[in-house]
Amino acid sequence: YNDLVTYAKEVTSCFVAKSSRTSIINGEESEKGKYIEGVDGELVGSKTQRDDAVCDLVDRIPDIKEKSLCILFYGVEVSTAEAEDVANRINQKYPNLEVGVISGKQEVYDYLIGIN
Repeated sequence: YNDLVTYAKEVTSCFVAKSSRTSIINGEESEKGKYIEGVDGELVGSKTQRDDAVCDLVDRIPDIKEKSLCILFYGVEVSTAEAEDVANRINQKYPNLEVGVISGKQEVYDYLIGIN
């Protein structure tokens, strides 16, 4: 159990979801309909395109080059082809990461991402 807790603390949890309202993220306005990015419970950015939001989110993780595993759980609005394309983009930029793709079938979040 203690090993599991220790391991869980090392996981960076992220999400990408379509914004249902205009909001302020890091001092900048993010319009309704943009894809918002969250890392460990905090909003960090937004993008117009969903795939760009995922890649931007990964770029924002300070120690990403020290990580070895990235799992993308994609939601019902995301196609398998899109998720695999995003995984390939991440892997090309960060060859240190083994990137997995799983259909999570979640309805609210377009992507839930675990990075360790």
